[in-house]
Amino acid sequence: MTLSAFYMARLIRLVRSSLLEELRQEYITTARSKGLRQKRVVFVHAFRNTLIPVMAFVTLDLSFWWGGP
Repeated sequence: MTLSAFYMARLIRLVRSSLLEELRQEYITTARSKGLRQKRVVFVHAFRNTLIPVMAFVTLDLSFWWGGP
C-alpha cells in the first residue's frame, strides 16, 4: 500500500492536469454552447481524450510496477 501511494499520486496528478487541459479546448466550448449537460461534456468528450496520455503513462509504468526497482 505504501509503495503504491507514490505511483497513485503521480497518476492522479496526470489525470487532473490532462483533464484540465482538455476542458480548455475549443471543442469543449462548442459542446457547452450547444447546450450539452456538463456531465456529458466531461465524461463523454473530455475524459475520453484524457485517457490517451494516461494509458500511455500506465502501460510504461506497468513494467516497473511488476518488475520492481
